[in-house]
Amino acid sequence: AINAATMVGPSLMQGPGQWELQQYKVTTTDATPTAVWTHTIPAAGVAGTLYVKVAGSSADGALAQGYTFTAGYRRNGGASTLSIAAGGLAWNPDAMAGVPALALATNTLSVTVTGVAATTFTWDVCIWRNASK
Repeated sequence: AINAATMVGPSLMQGPGQWELQQYKVTTTDATPTAVWTHTIPAAGVAGTLYVKVAGSSADGALAQGYTFTAGYRRNGGASTLSIAAGGLAWNPDAMAGVPALALATNTLSVTVTGVAATTFTWDVCIWRNASK
C-alpha cells in the first residue's frame, strides 16, 4: 500500500521563466516505485535546470537513504532531453536495493522513490526548478 505524495508547506513560485521550489512527503510500505513529482515540459524552446534532494528513513530508523540530483533539460522540437550531472550525493549506508530516481519519459520529468518490502518508509523530497520560459 502506498500513500499519495503530499505537498508540505507553500509552493514558492516566481512567474513563468523564473523559478519554483516545492517540498513533498510520501510514505511507502513496499518495494513498488512511487512517483512523488511529475512535470510536463511545455512547448519547444524551453530549457531548465533541476536540483532535487531526497531523504528517507524507516519508521524505526534502522534503514536510511539520502540523494541529490542536479540536472538540465530542454525541449527542442517535439522531443525533450535530460542530462543528470555525475557526482551527486548518494548516501545509502544500508545498501538498500530501491533508490530514488530522476527520469524523463516523452516530455515528462519525474522523481520516484522505492521503499522496502514490508517496511514503512517516509520520504522527504525537495525540488528546485527553473526554466527559460
